[in-house]
Amino acid sequence: PVRTGPQLSRLCANIASRFGLDSKSVWVPLGASMDHIPFAAHGYEAVTLSTAGWDIPFRSIHTKHDTPDALDISSLEHCYAVCRELADAVGLYGTAD
Repeated sequence: PVRTGPQLSRLCANIASRFGLDSKSVWVPLGASMDHIPFAAHGYEAVTLSTAGWDIPFRSIHTKHDTPDALDISSLEHCYAVCRELADAVGLYGTAD
């Protein structure tokens, strides 16, 4: 199985750059509750996109503190834009009409 997503990571970085967003790739230890791990474990190239650093909101993911109040709408919009471009780049969606 492919346990990392080098191609997807490069695509994400390029897309983020086009949107004027800072990005960086980080290695997260297994067991860190990253959402892409089950996909990678089954052989799919996968990445997790996060708009947070290693601060309190990031550490609250998948805990009782993971509530709508912790969300930042602007960050969600950025994440959606990068995900949509990424899906287009790898052919998951057709072109928009």
